[in-house]
This record gives sequence, C-alpha cells and structure tokens, in this order.
Amino acid sequence: MKYKKVLFVCGGNQCRSPIAAAILKDILRKETELSSTGIEVKSAGTNYGIDGAPAIDDAISVTKKFGLDIGSHKAQRINQKLINWATLFYLWKMNKKNL
Repeated sequence: MKYKKVLFVCGGNQCRSPIAAAILKDILRKETELSSTGIEVKSAGTNYGIDGAPAIDDAISVTKKFGLDIGSHKAQRINQKLINWATLFYLWKMNKKNL
C-alpha cells in the first residue's frame, strides 16, 4: 500500500481533524482486511489552535455517540516533522486565514 501515513489537517486541530482521525483509526481497527496494513493516522492544525488544547466538547460528544473517544486528544500545529512523516494529507476548510 502506497499511503501508510495519513495526516488529517484543519484549522485548530480540536474538532474536524481529530474526529476524522478517530473514524479512520476505528475503521482500520475493525476491518479485518485493513487491520494489518500498518497504516498510521495523525491529525494537526494549521495556525489558530493552541498546542496541547483538548478537543472541543461538541467533538467529544459527537464521537462518543458513535463509540469513539477523543477525550484525551491534544491539539498540535502542523510542522515540518509531520509534513515529512505523512504520505497522504486530508485538508478541511482551508482558506488564506488557515494557510
């Protein structure tokens, strides 16, 4: 498989990207064909999140409804190390303010 390191990116890394990462991790864990692929998943924000901040309450509540837990998530800003790490990027709602 070509894309083994997936990075989800949004503005603050407190809502969209951690939810997306949790969903993909859950799919990879549950699907027998995908569970042994070695795919790694991370998330990051572009600029207005605070490093170490938790996911927002609404994001935590929504994920809990689907049996996922992002309560321990800590926001992180995208950096060169993450860019070099990832082989596939998913970006959400990016505009000049976020880049």
